[in-house]
Amino acid sequence: MRSSLLLFGATAVAFTIPAGQPNGVYSVKTDNNGNEVHTFLHDLLENNLQARDNRHINRRQVSGTDLVGCGNYAMNHGDTDAAFNNIIAQCGGGTSVGKGLDFYSVSGCVVAYFCNLSSSNVQCFGNEMRQAGTAITNTCGSYNAGWDHFNTGGRIGQYGYEDKCGAGSNFCGRGI
Repeated sequence: MRSSLLLFGATAVAFTIPAGQPNGVYSVKTDNNGNEVHTFLHDLLENNLQARDNRHINRRQVSGTDLVGCGNYAMNHGDTDAAFNNIIAQCGGGTSVGKGLDFYSVSGCVVAYFCNLSSSNVQCFGNEMRQAGTAITNTCGSYNAGWDHFNTGGRIGQYGYEDKCGAGSNFCGRGI
């Protein structure tokens, strides 16, 4: 079942998860009037929940830029794993993400996300989310908020995870 929630506002610089948003996986975009449209995609995949073990993943070398930022705060381990693993599942082996569309997963007070910051459709990949998790952990510390922004051959995006209940609230900023 899909449902949408429309939030009214001026041109969005970043999206804000609505208060009381239940756990699940969502897409979000900004419509032509500058309103955020959040669409419920599915419940969290419980059987997908496993502890993150990124020791075996090597960060791939790509041309372009790859920048990691840190939120400088710790997050709940179980919620982080659940949100993180559900974005991996959503992106899988390659999921098309339309221009201006983003995916996010909410578990408790943690949100994990993929942001399409390109001027065209791109794909997100579960393996890239794993790689981003490794880069974030290596830079920010285990279970600390962070994001991995990349720009490779015109493919611009961001993977990350943050607190949605207090320390963080806006995601996928577009610098507008």
